[in-house]
Amino acid sequence: MLRVIFINSNPERNFLVKRLFPQNWKVRYTAGVSDSIGWLRKEDFDCVLCDFYREEKSNTFFFEILNNTNIPVFIWPTKKISQNEFKILKTELRNCYFFNNSDTFETVKTEIISHTFENEKKHCFFDNLISISPAMEELKKRIVKYAGNDFPVLIYGESGTGKELVARAVHNLSSRGDNIFTAVNMSSIPEQLAESEFFGVIKGAYTDACQRKGLFCSSTGGSIFLDEIETTPIYLQAKLLRAIETKQVTPLGQDTPVNFDTRIICASNINLRELISKKAFRSDFYYRICVLTLEIPPLRERKEDIVPILEYFTKDVETYISKNALDKILNYHWPGNVRELKNCIERAVAISNNNVIHPEDIIFV
Repeated sequence: MLRVIFINSNPERNFLVKRLFPQNWKVRYTAGVSDSIGWLRKEDFDCVLCDFYREEKSNTFFFEILNNTNIPVFIWPTKKISQNEFKILKTELRNCYFFNNSDTFETVKTEIISHTFENEKKHCFFDNLISISPAMEELKKRIVKYAGNDFPVLIYGESGTGKELVARAVHNLSSRGDNIFTAVNMSSIPEQLAESEFFGVIKGAYTDACQRKGLFCSSTGGSIFLDEIETTPIYLQAKLLRAIETKQVTPLGQDTPVNFDTRIICASNINLRELISKKAFRSDFYYRICVLTLEIPPLRERKEDIVPILEYFTKDVETYISKNALDKILNYHWPGNVRELKNCIERAVAISNNNVIHPEDIIFV
């Protein structure tokens, strides 16, 4: 949810824009800056959208508040701004963006979303976790909270929802953020190599064995992300459980254990409790890795995120998505979630003509 102050003195535009703002945005409307000063003192806002520059006694104080909070200000005039007014605004407002009076609200809205998420990415380390839905905003709050401690985290989410992005956000926001982040897909490690991969091996431990640190030790000081944790063999779960509990591993061919300091983050796209009931997952290992849990909602349950995600995917290409094509995208259920959406839009960009994506360019596979 974006929080916007809309300062506008044109009744016709005000009526139009009220219908165009996304329903989940919190928008405060006013014709002058005086009301805005009171709101900014009491509440947090993501940006201010103004119609044009007017000489008012309260402007100086208003600009001071905006500069102190570094809130972006988007100037969308109802008439042409003079060069003098333009210079004054550029001088007095630190974080200011300008539109032409002929620009549509869709253009303005796209820029607001783009700048807001870019600032969020820089200051909150959420990388590519683009969202405006209440469910995802609540998830981000929990990520920030969980990043402040060192307990294991278990992330649930369907395939393609961005579990690794969430894991990276937890890591980046933590005190370990400047250290290594190691991502491991548990299903890709052969059983016969699993112990040496995780715990390490010394030279001569077996034929042709070379000295190698295990993943736990090589990630010390940082975080290790174990994706598809549900595919871990039962025998390995027992060994991983002991390593996580003792913060020690014993490399193959060595008698003495080695300490490590690595945060554990796991992910699964199925309910591990169901596997426990089927004797396919150890309950003690489950309770060790799920101290904190994060659940990513599927894309079909947060369709308001689709437009900003599309804008992010197409920001480096000169491509326009037609209204009918966008309707087709929004009405689809996206079983493959964000990964499927990314593939779909990349396919559409490749086959579209004249830099315009039409409904026939949107192909679901």
